[in-house]
Amino acid sequence: KIKKLLLVIMFLLFSLPCFASILDWYTFETDNFVLFYPKKFETKAYEIAYYLEKNLPSAKKLTGNENNYKTRIVIQDSGVVPNGYADPINSKIVSYVYNPSTRISIGNYENWARHVSFHELIHINQINCVSGASYWVTFVFGNFLSPNLWSPDWIAEGITVYAESQFSPYEGRLNYGYLDALTAAKAKNNKMPTALQATYAYADFPSAQQYYYGGAFFRYLAETYGEEKAAEYFKEYGGYYYSFFLLNLFPCLTIDEAAQKVYGKSFPELFEDWAEYEKNKSVDWQLAGARVINAEDLSDVTQIVAHQGKLYYFREKTIIPYPRTARDEVGEFITTLIEYDPNTQKEKELVAFTTIAVGSLKIVDNKIYYAHSDLSSGYTNIIDDGYGGVTLIYEYDLDSGQNKELFTDEVRDFAVTESGKVLYIKPKKYGYGIELWLYANEEKNKIGEVDELIDEIQPYQDGFIVVCKRNIGSWNIKYLDLNTLTLTPLLDSPWHETKIKVKKDLLYYTANYEHKVSVYKYDLKTKEIWQLTDSSYANDGDVIEDQLYYVGVDLKGEKIFKTKITPNLVATPATEQVIEDQLKKYQGEVKIGNGLVNNFSYLFMPSTRLFPYTASGEDGIGLHSYNIDVFSDSPPLYSFSTKLFMPLTLTFMSQLINGEHRLATTLEYPVYRTKKNGLSSIDLLYYTDYLNAMPGLGIGFTYPRHSYGSYIYADTKNSGSDVGLNYHYLFDNSSINFKGNVFRDFSIAPKSRYTLYNQIQDAGGQQFSLDYTLKILELRNGFWNPNIFFGDAFLVFYTDQLQIADLDEDYDPSGSTFGYELVVESSLGFLLQNFVSKLGIAVKDGQPTTYIVILMSAQI
Repeated sequence: KIKKLLLVIMFLLFSLPCFASILDWYTFETDNFVLFYPKKFETKAYEIAYYLEKNLPSAKKLTGNENNYKTRIVIQDSGVVPNGYADPINSKIVSYVYNPSTRISIGNYENWARHVSFHELIHINQINCVSGASYWVTFVFGNFLSPNLWSPDWIAEGITVYAESQFSPYEGRLNYGYLDALTAAKAKNNKMPTALQATYAYADFPSAQQYYYGGAFFRYLAETYGEEKAAEYFKEYGGYYYSFFLLNLFPCLTIDEAAQKVYGKSFPELFEDWAEYEKNKSVDWQLAGARVINAEDLSDVTQIVAHQGKLYYFREKTIIPYPRTARDEVGEFITTLIEYDPNTQKEKELVAFTTIAVGSLKIVDNKIYYAHSDLSSGYTNIIDDGYGGVTLIYEYDLDSGQNKELFTDEVRDFAVTESGKVLYIKPKKYGYGIELWLYANEEKNKIGEVDELIDEIQPYQDGFIVVCKRNIGSWNIKYLDLNTLTLTPLLDSPWHETKIKVKKDLLYYTANYEHKVSVYKYDLKTKEIWQLTDSSYANDGDVIEDQLYYVGVDLKGEKIFKTKITPNLVATPATEQVIEDQLKKYQGEVKIGNGLVNNFSYLFMPSTRLFPYTASGEDGIGLHSYNIDVFSDSPPLYSFSTKLFMPLTLTFMSQLINGEHRLATTLEYPVYRTKKNGLSSIDLLYYTDYLNAMPGLGIGFTYPRHSYGSYIYADTKNSGSDVGLNYHYLFDNSSINFKGNVFRDFSIAPKSRYTLYNQIQDAGGQQFSLDYTLKILELRNGFWNPNIFFGDAFLVFYTDQLQIADLDEDYDPSGSTFGYELVVESSLGFLLQNFVSKLGIAVKDGQPTTYIVILMSAQI
């Protein structure tokens, strides 16, 4: 026991520096919100509080929520990661402080604090909109029984995308132009989704379909039936307290019944009408020119740059060559740096990695400078265990093919001088704007600060042309004088002007004037603006001779198209008028308290309350969580997890083991995390039930398309051990997976699909499984009533090898097994998503057996 205690103390000592940062949390309370924020983020907290209080009436009007309650807001620092999410069960909103880049789908915001807080505020009010008996059901048992929680994602995300686009015609996904291009491409080719297809995720484009389809669908409903109908629907359906218990297996009894009362039609009928509406809108839709690469894979192209007659760009691709289940990650994301030769029409892959590209490609002296995201520790957040996003800058030599890592920092974008020095943009940590830094001779030096947020930078003459924005307003293009650190407007319209390239005295950029995304040329001498194509959508373009290469949208993703330049002189857009009132800090009465103390008070208010059987909850910021289950024939089972000593997660629990009630403790310590190729993770693990202790070590290696994982566990009581290795390789439509381990005096779960055992105690031996999984059919359809969806079908060929030494049992599972499995992705009633059904045949010693396995996961 002394050894076990010493090991626990060692874990805690490693975590003491992180514990100190937890003490830096602060809080204040307004009329309708309680805000928790890390030290020095007070300005951001008050800005968010201002927008929340100001926009709460609009959120309640749009969602029909007439109930009064306080929502808690947790502001977190996750480095260069922009995000926010709503936790309706705990009535909590989490907002990240980093402002998104111009290159992502949520990049066309005017003010990020307003944008993200309102989006998540709509979630809280829509999902927790209850009426009638549902009010008392959720009051007694918790928000997890709110009917609107158990709805398709395109409802929850659709109304928020619609809402975020109502502040101005220049903000939100409905106002940028990409969503219109996406729906037009689908409608033009008669590929609009049905209500069933929009409800369930499967390997198709777009990957975040619930946002795009949902947002466009709610816009159609508002234009056709009136915006107020959304509130009527949420309030009507919010009274159907029985929805959770029906699992929404029959939508005709739940969401369709409410839709019939409000809209006069069921959702499948409304989706048919919407598809016809979008088809009529898309009659004139066209992409100028032809697609450059005719591959039909699901992928997106970004950051096109022309250099010496060739194109360079990133291709982002998610491959999912195995069934989606609760136990597997959903595919693998791969970014590849590509060189394309227009003369040979061939692509050459230069570099690949498993994370997103950041900033924009730069080519200087025949060297490509690029960046991708990575992870670093020491950030004040809970959800990511104190890890946050940073940026890695690389140099790729086109002559030698060598790839060199330069440096890491919180980089938004960068420029490279002819001498190889890197001027980079770093966001201010606690205020608005950026810092300018210079990297040279392996050293970083700060040059100065600018009060506007800069996201793109290109050298021009003695200064730089940048894409920047005020705290409220659109992304525009200005000239940065590095000597005076002043900005001079070049293009300063209320629309978004981004994705800049500079060639001599010509500036190429992308703008969404009048909600149409197109590529423009701005003459830096004459100040004339030319639109380079009449394509219905053209993004992120560059020029080689008289040809424009741009990113267009088709059925499989964002691809490169080529067309002859057809310049059209356009008028200079009007100058943006900033609404100064939007920048006010919250001035209402506040109650200020100690963040850590107030945080703990939430522990005594469980969010799930199925008394006397189960209860669960968490503290204010999510630092501690617990669950209690009560059964009549045994003592209560409980678990209590704490991240007080982040990044360590410490869990105390009670368990039933062979009918015996035991106390246990687990420790999980992420020693190392990175998104670079190679060694990607190191984890220390520890488990004890106070009769035995099992320390462990896990190591992971990640590369594009394949990864390795190894682990070792020790059984201190029996002097046993378990050492394992996992490996998988992904093709586009198939995968290979290997799992093996060697064990001695250790309790293991046999991997053989023939064995009758779930667990073998104190065993010695070895086992391995080798699977080949092949996608054979894309079903992607099903039934609305009853609500059943079938995704893709796979065929699995496998062999299991298991050898157990000296097993004191009548049945010996040792031996070789081979078999086949037919696996079908399935979803059921909105609640059970991504479950798979397996029909298998296993053969051992010439004796076949059949089996059926179903793996399930809930929606949340």
